[in-house]
Amino acid sequence: MATRRMISKEVIMTDDFLDLPPTTKVLYFFLNLEADDDGFVGNPKTVMRLTGATKEDMKLLIEGKYVLLFNTGVVVITDWAEHNSIRKDRKKDTRFTKEMQQIALVEGGKYQWLSDVQPNDNQTTTIDIPNGCIGEDRRGKDSIGEERVVEVDREQSPTPPTLNQDFVNLYKSFEQETGKALSPIQMQELQYMLEDFSADVIHEALREAVGQGKANFAYIQAILKRWKQDNLLTVELIRNNKAAREAKKQQNNSKPEPQTREEWLANWSEENPF
Repeated sequence: MATRRMISKEVIMTDDFLDLPPTTKVLYFFLNLEADDDGFVGNPKTVMRLTGATKEDMKLLIEGKYVLLFNTGVVVITDWAEHNSIRKDRKKDTRFTKEMQQIALVEGGKYQWLSDVQPNDNQTTTIDIPNGCIGEDRRGKDSIGEERVVEVDREQSPTPPTLNQDFVNLYKSFEQETGKALSPIQMQELQYMLEDFSADVIHEALREAVGQGKANFAYIQAILKRWKQDNLLTVELIRNNKAAREAKKQQNNSKPEPQTREEWLANWSEENPF
């Protein structure tokens, strides 16, 4: 399964999406991050718990048609094809085949309920129907129960993958230190950071930025870039390098200031009289 996930500006840079509460937008991003290669998320309740999202956040995503919710509790990202195009030789087909049978990928790259795709005689619609049939237990538009929004039927759903805990921990640390939630673009950049650096190194960059009073995302990226150029790719190397620089700085500060010619002559005469 591919590990890198993309987010399309065509979806998130719209007035409707930007008007969503910050917690709802964060939930949407994390659902995209956790989705399999077909856009399905089998553990939305776990994602909600880790991100601090509420049932209201999930309902807003459902009502805005950003995700579709199945009776099993599984969700699928409606614009998955817009966000991600995965090569066939790298793609792993979803295990949620029962849910896949209830939707269609329509023209424009959106998932829709198969029962909603009903072109009239004067209209043609391009439809990609996996396995060619519809399930009987699709989730109705108006049947979103408070207690069923994030329920997962464990007997019908396979064991979901584990959410990247390093990403979650880093996100929370960034949010705590900077005082604001990361934007979807910054969260995507954070995902790229984890491909180049360990979570410990990124935490170290965050600590250094905070210590210098510059706890902003761009400055942290600059720190990481400098460390990579200097081949400092572990916390031990970074701290040893910092200690060496501090020692050299103290050594330079302990050297006596240069004397003027007159001061030198006076000292020389006192110490070496004729």
